[in-house]
Amino acid sequence: MSASPSGARIADAGDIARALAVVRDKAGRRGNTSEMTHAVGTADGLPELNPAPALPVHDALAELLPWRGLRRGAVVGISGSAGLLLALLGEASAAGSWCAVVNFPGLSPVAAAETGVELARLALVPHPGAQWLEATSVLMDGFDIVLWMDFGPVRCSVASSVQWTTDSGEA
Repeated sequence: MSASPSGARIADAGDIARALAVVRDKAGRRGNTSEMTHAVGTADGLPELNPAPALPVHDALAELLPWRGLRRGAVVGISGSAGLLLALLGEASAAGSWCAVVNFPGLSPVAAAETGVELARLALVPHPGAQWLEATSVLMDGFDIVLWMDFGPVRCSVASSVQWTTDSGEA
């Protein structure tokens, strides 16, 4: 094998044979998963998880949500209904939660107030532009509920970073 600054290069069939011999030699000295036959321990003795209480929603909506309210850090999808979006914010904002809505330029503060949203606890970012992810992330750091409207197709890496933020408790 001819050496290079970053390691070895394989130049011919002899180099391949030597590389495979090294791999086989090292693999023979290493244990394998068949040796791992011990039972998996149970979670007995661990403290029970007590998640934070769900943020309140209107009684008519509570039955539709798994926690009978909105859980901090959860991702809930809403499609096609501004009224439903506002109804989800109403009870929570009235109870003191801070709420933000991103990329919904048609959202009327008057309509929000009429559905019970406490306007003093509502931030609107109607046109985040190309920085929608950054805007949403900043809001997730300080607000209890962040709703964002459809941005069109989103790359998996972007969706993963938003999901990581909510799962990690950073939200």
